[in-house]
Amino acid sequence: MKKAIFLTFFYFITQPAFGENTLTAEDILSKVDEVRSPGNDFSFDLEVEQGAGEDKKNYSFSVKVKDKEKSLVTYTAPLTSKGRRILMVGENLWIYVPKTRMPIRISAQQKVSSGVSNADVARVVYSLDYEATKLEIEKNDDKEDLYHLFLTAKTKAAAYQDIEIWVDSKVIRPLRANFYTKTGKKLKTIVYKDYQQVLNKQRPMLLEVIDYLNNGQKILMKYSNMALTETPDIYFQKSYLSRIK
Repeated sequence: MKKAIFLTFFYFITQPAFGENTLTAEDILSKVDEVRSPGNDFSFDLEVEQGAGEDKKNYSFSVKVKDKEKSLVTYTAPLTSKGRRILMVGENLWIYVPKTRMPIRISAQQKVSSGVSNADVARVVYSLDYEATKLEIEKNDDKEDLYHLFLTAKTKAAAYQDIEIWVDSKVIRPLRANFYTKTGKKLKTIVYKDYQQVLNKQRPMLLEVIDYLNNGQKILMKYSNMALTETPDIYFQKSYLSRIK
């Protein structure tokens, strides 16, 4: 009897703080979102680089987020795109092109660059569009536990049907993710890199995108100037897009 009690006690004290018996799939998804999103209202700059040499293309954006589900994306480069704005409110997206009369409705799946969709730029958190449906525990090359999280679209406006994310089980941060169509075709992989201490948390400031629709082309998404910012509500009304300075 004493031996049984000792073994039970030993079992409990040796369990990891974030073991598979502690965190659910939804818990892990929430923690992944906290790594990508510093709050409900914030802003950041984003540079997207693709290609090399004469084929190299750079796009720059200024992004403002409000209540997590509202995003205003302003093109700051190249000069031919400067001043364009993408507005995302819930499941709805519009693009405004300077000197045109009305914003045009677009989809989250449309591209701002090869391999990078509107949703990749405008939406930072996953839980608004996806639900965690399954969780597995895997080992990395160093025999350490990884969480393998499976997400499925819960809105028609979601840019992808399924996403699978591998998460460091010790510090609960995303390492890489695969993105799939409704037919199960893998569109791309994103690798989360260059973790830096930003707004009191380690956050990935570089995302490497591997685009399988373009022969595995690599695209870099570089984040900077992340800050907690209060943006006026009116900026997230499509009728106001042409008046933003």
